[in-house]
Amino acid sequence: MPHRPFLLIFAALLVFMSATTTHAVDKGTTLARPVDITFQTIRNRRLTGKLVSYDAAGFEYKNVLNLTRRVKWDDVTPQTDYLIHKKVMANDNAKAWFRVGQRLLKREGGANFGKQALDAAVRLDPSLREPAETVKKDPNAVVDLSPPKQPTNGDTTNTAENHGETNAPPVPVFKGNARPWKMLDAARTKGVVYKLKVTAEAHGKKLGVEFSHTESHHFLIYSDLPISQISKYGALLDRADQTLSSMFGLKRDAHVWYGKAVVFIFSKRANYQAFEEKIYFVRNVKGDSSLHRQGDGSVIIAAHRKADGAFFDDELVRAATKGYMYRYISNLRLAAWLDDGLSGYVAKKIVPRGPTAAETNNKALSLLLNKHGKKLGNQFFTARTLEPWQQSAATGLVTHMIQRNDEKFAAFATALKAGYTWQVGFEQFYEKPEADLLKQWGNSLGIGVIMR
Repeated sequence: MPHRPFLLIFAALLVFMSATTTHAVDKGTTLARPVDITFQTIRNRRLTGKLVSYDAAGFEYKNVLNLTRRVKWDDVTPQTDYLIHKKVMANDNAKAWFRVGQRLLKREGGANFGKQALDAAVRLDPSLREPAETVKKDPNAVVDLSPPKQPTNGDTTNTAENHGETNAPPVPVFKGNARPWKMLDAARTKGVVYKLKVTAEAHGKKLGVEFSHTESHHFLIYSDLPISQISKYGALLDRADQTLSSMFGLKRDAHVWYGKAVVFIFSKRANYQAFEEKIYFVRNVKGDSSLHRQGDGSVIIAAHRKADGAFFDDELVRAATKGYMYRYISNLRLAAWLDDGLSGYVAKKIVPRGPTAAETNNKALSLLLNKHGKKLGNQFFTARTLEPWQQSAATGLVTHMIQRNDEKFAAFATALKAGYTWQVGFEQFYEKPEADLLKQWGNSLGIGVIMR
């Protein structure tokens, strides 16, 4: 499922690329075979993608989410400008090389590369020697090469000003172990929901527990509590679903679940423990809630409600958020810091008086991080589980990322679900790896630079 379109404005330095050729740069060139590129921005952001076209104004490449981005020649170094043309431009177009050379001569730091381009033009067409010497002396000199009419840049939906304004944003390119979920039509969804209901009732019989049952748009809720005490939870969890769907730019009626998510709420700890042990064969049951991500795509949430109120609401919302993200786009699970951080962000939004909001306000988080020397820990971005203080830190970091630019965060999370590493995600959508992001986050908290 696509996320909302987003705009990346950057300058780039080419590191390497493979060669291919087609026609003249002045008329615009769409490469017969896109070439892999890795380039680094002036701010040291390392980006990757495939170069697909170039013209007199700049070049276009597809990033890791298969979104086309445009870069102007003036936004890259003269060396990058020259090397791109050297690798991909046809070697029989002397006038095109001449124009590249003259343009480079006008750029700060571009004299050497401009002269190399002009020399290439002269080698291809000796009649250009005199005009070349003229512009070497005066880059602004007007020479008569009878240039062709200035081209358009092609499809305007791919220009920097119009990125993503189509009605159907591109679907990510999946890689590695990412397996996209197949979305169910209405008839198939109805059948899956029926089977989930049958299974839930069977669980109740196996446990010897008589369930009350309520249903919302996205959730099936079963409990040993009377229905009057559980009917509110469907609306609560649907709000969490809608919050996430809005964040990722999905339609209001979008349905990411395999049928519906199933939620079991137990008033007695013994019933919750029996559910975990007999249904999911969990030994040494710890905590008061669990999330079971099934191989078929179904999501099962179980929880012991010690008491009614914001604490339990918060716990349910966090579990539902993690279940949603399991179902979003692909089967890949997010890293713990992102899973915990995003679930904390949604819980704060839906349950503003809950414990997550209290634990992750700026003052509390600042104190928490200061006790650890403002260091998250070397394994923060890769750990499968986090300590409680790290979970609060993750919520604070994700909240900062979303508040700073929610569309960019959605793109970042989508890239990870599509199979890209967190390092690539940071390189594509944030500043030089995670360093700048952590610095800005720490500064926003008033505690200075935060480190791993």
